[in-house]
Amino acid sequence: MVYIDVNGEKGGSMQSTGIILAGGKSSRMGENKALLAVNGETVIERLVRELQSVTNDILIVTNTPEDYHFLPVKKVSDRYPNKGPLAGIESGLYHSTNDENIIVACDMPFVTAETMKWLLNHLEGYSAVIPEVNGQIHPLLAVYHKRVREIVEKCLEANDLKLQLFLNQLKVKKVTEEDVTRHRLVNFEQSFFNMNDPSDWRKAIQISSKN
Repeated sequence: MVYIDVNGEKGGSMQSTGIILAGGKSSRMGENKALLAVNGETVIERLVRELQSVTNDILIVTNTPEDYHFLPVKKVSDRYPNKGPLAGIESGLYHSTNDENIIVACDMPFVTAETMKWLLNHLEGYSAVIPEVNGQIHPLLAVYHKRVREIVEKCLEANDLKLQLFLNQLKVKKVTEEDVTRHRLVNFEQSFFNMNDPSDWRKAIQISSKN
């Protein structure tokens, strides 16, 4: 796998941070989901590659950084251990040096740079951009302003760990399939496919082979 340095001009999406959440226990999968291969490439390698088209500032939130030693990006740990994805969001935003932040879970093998750029373009005037696909919101493939970290921290300290409780406190821009249709965004819905168990992994391999 070859990684590139992104040295594009400053401005637009290059002034953002890409945050990959890789702190889950993968209990249903039985092994680290981020390191599963789809079409000859691990999921997390592909995510890094796609993010490199969006930003030159990428970090992985993980409590096992040694698992990702082969990736030339920064690794940070949860500052609030054992508190789920909300803790991953908090740590990522804490370590981010940019206002605009792309959050993506490590078990989403088909996320595209195009989708992430499109979400970033909707953040102005909002605290977060949250996709809603087939009636389901996706806060773990979304864009957040760095200022929401203080709200995340308050939720963690109060042990309010449900993502919806956090989102209810934000000025959220929801984007749906209808928005995407108007902009002719390719493979938008497929970007939100995630792998929870071995059957999902097998399905991902099938989808990849068809593509």
